[in-house]
Amino acid sequence: MGSGKGKCHIKLEEISVPPQTMSGPRAPPSGPRFPEARSSQQHGSRSGNGGGGRGRLRSRGGGIEKQRAIEPAVEIKYASLAAKCDQEKRSFEARIKDQSEIIGNLENDKYRLQEQNTVQQASIADLEKKLVKKNKTIDQQARLISQQEKALATMAMKFALGDVDTTGVRTKIERD
Repeated sequence: MGSGKGKCHIKLEEISVPPQTMSGPRAPPSGPRFPEARSSQQHGSRSGNGGGGRGRLRSRGGGIEKQRAIEPAVEIKYASLAAKCDQEKRSFEARIKDQSEIIGNLENDKYRLQEQNTVQQASIADLEKKLVKKNKTIDQQARLISQQEKALATMAMKFALGDVDTTGVRTKIERD
């Protein structure tokens, strides 16, 4: 494991800035530019050496022995994190598989219900046709009954008046 953290190794003493005169336009400095923002330059506790100045002026101590002691701990932590990540990955894959099965079952139920709905709508349309036909038959029978009631009322009046031809009534009753 490398110990480089991407820090800038340019010392401020190494940067040369050309002298500027007051007479004339200001020109941008021709020296190398700082690649990092000012807030990321090494100050205080951010320098990694306990706040002891700039750069690597102070000895960090430990050297290779310290690095050898840290590497196994880092490797153990990395291995535990990798195992945890693999376990979570398997858990997520199992959940995805379960949810995919649930989605598949729901889609099958949807298609089955759509087929049932189509069959029921066809059955309803057939029943509506039969109902219309029955209503027409009932209307015809109601008209016929109304006509028969009128005929009976007429015959009752004729009978009451004594103007009834009994032979015509018998044949009509026998026909119906």
